[in-house]
Amino acid sequence: IHSYPWSSTLEFTYRINAKVIKFENNANGDALLVVHWQLTHDKEISNLKTMHSEFNASAINTSYSARVAALNDTLAQFAKVIVDHID
Repeated sequence: IHSYPWSSTLEFTYRINAKVIKFENNANGDALLVVHWQLTHDKEISNLKTMHSEFNASAINTSYSARVAALNDTLAQFAKVIVDHID
């Protein structure tokens, strides 16, 4: 993973453009990630399709660590969806 701007000497096979709409916990600690994103292959730049995804995760309680764990779960769900689109 590299942040933009990256060095021009780096070569990527896939690129993900993501706009995070929401990344938050509710009063119960449950997490929500809403993201618009595009996955592009270096050979298929013209095939850009924007996808909209929402991910939810329940917190085991309202503690700070449980809230962070729920947020992490939404990121893991997002990562799995990205991998599924690559395969």
